[in-house]
Amino acid sequence: MRDISRQSIYRIIYDMMKADELISTDEITFVRNMCTKYEITNELREQSMAMTLAEAFNEIRTMPVRQLATFIDEVVQLSLSDGSCCREEALLLLACHECLSGDKSATLVSVPSSDVMLSSNQVLFVENGFNENLNQYISQNYTSMVNAFKVGDFDFVYLPKMLEHLASAGNLLHDMIYYMSPSQSDKSTDAIVESMRQMTTETLFRELVIGTLGFEHELNEPSYVIRVGSSMSATTMMIHYLIVPLHHDVLHHIDEMLTRFMGYQNSSSFVIRNAVMTEDCFVYSGFYRTLFDLMTYRQGASSKLLVHPYNHKNVLTVVTHTINGDTETPLEIGPKESAFYVFLINETKRYGGFNVSANNAADIKYLGEAQRRFEDVYLSLASREVAPDITNSEIRRPMLSKIKRAVEQHPDIIQRMTFLPETTKDKVIKVHLRDVNY
Repeated sequence: MRDISRQSIYRIIYDMMKADELISTDEITFVRNMCTKYEITNELREQSMAMTLAEAFNEIRTMPVRQLATFIDEVVQLSLSDGSCCREEALLLLACHECLSGDKSATLVSVPSSDVMLSSNQVLFVENGFNENLNQYISQNYTSMVNAFKVGDFDFVYLPKMLEHLASAGNLLHDMIYYMSPSQSDKSTDAIVESMRQMTTETLFRELVIGTLGFEHELNEPSYVIRVGSSMSATTMMIHYLIVPLHHDVLHHIDEMLTRFMGYQNSSSFVIRNAVMTEDCFVYSGFYRTLFDLMTYRQGASSKLLVHPYNHKNVLTVVTHTINGDTETPLEIGPKESAFYVFLINETKRYGGFNVSANNAADIKYLGEAQRRFEDVYLSLASREVAPDITNSEIRRPMLSKIKRAVEQHPDIIQRMTFLPETTKDKVIKVHLRDVNY
C-alpha cells in the first residue's frame, strides 16, 4: 500500500472520530489498532492533516474492491465504538457508502469555508444543462420527494418550485428585499426580483455552486448536493459536500439512501423539520439565504452577448444591464475566435457541446459535420473566405485560450461562469450561455 493511501485512511478515520465532538477510550483503542493494521506511522498521520477529506476519498476509491469494503465496515465500527452514532457521523458514513461502494458514482468535494454555504439540512438539486424528462418527473413527484427527504430531516430544494412560489407570492419577495436590504432602492429591488425569477437550475449551478461556493467539479448529470461536515486541512477550514447523481429510479434510490442514513443513527426518535415556504412565508436560511444574498449583492445586474456580423473591429460585445443603465463593451477576441465562441454556444444548445474526442467512427463523422456548421457560422460573421479547421487541436486550443482569457479579463461581465467555456473529461467543450443577440 502506498503512503498516500495510508495518509488518506487516517484522514478519514480522524474526521470520523472528531465528528461527534466526543472522544472515548474505545475510539482511541480502535484508531490505534487501525494504525497498526495499516502501518500508519506518526509521520504519515501528521502529513494527512495537510490533505482535504475530498483528496482522501479520491485516493481511497482506487483501492481494490474487497479491501475498500473492509475499510468501510471498519469506519462504521469506529462510528459505533463509543456506543452512539450522531447525525454528523451518519452523514460521513453516507458519503463513504455513496462514494466508495457500488458503482462509486457519487463524489465528495471540499471547499474553503466562507459565509456562503448550504445548510446541513438542505438537499439541493443541480444540473449543468436542462434534462426535460427528469425535470418533468421531479415536478410530478415533487411532494413525494419532499416527504421522503423529510424522514431524514432534510429540506429538498428544487429551484423551479421555489421560483413558482416566488411568482405566486405577490409582493412578499419585493418587500423582503426592500426592508432586509435598506440600501436598495425601489428600482434596484425590482431588478433583483426580476433576476431571481429568471434564474434556472443551470445558471444556479454555474453561478452559485461553481462561482460562489467554489466547487471545482465536473457535473455530467443532474445531482443532489448535500453538506456532510467540515474539518481543518492544514490551516484552512474546509466544508465537505456530497454530490450524488440522480438514478433512473429516483424515489427508490432516495428511500434506499435515507433508510441507510437513518439506520446509521442508533436513535429511537428523530425530528422532522417543517421549514417550508408558503404564500406568506419565505425560508431565509442555508441555500435560500445564499441565493438571496447573491442576487441582492448583484442588484439585479446581468450581462448578455451581442453579435455584430462583419464588424472588422469587434464581432462580439458584452451588454451589461444595471439599474443605472446599459453599458456595451467589446469582447477582445478576433473574428475567428468570435465565430468559434458563437459556434460553441450553438453547439451546446443543440448537441450538448462540441465533442472533440474522436474515439470512433461516429465521433469522426460528427466532427466533420461540426466543422461544416462552424464554417457556416464563420462565413456569416467574418469577411474571410477560408474557415480554420477546428477539428485540429493545434488550431483549436489557442483559439479557446484566447476566448477564456477575454472572458476572465472582461471588466463588466456579471455571470462570468456562464460565459466561460468548459471542457469535460470526455473532451466535450461547452458554453452555457443563453442570452445571445444578433
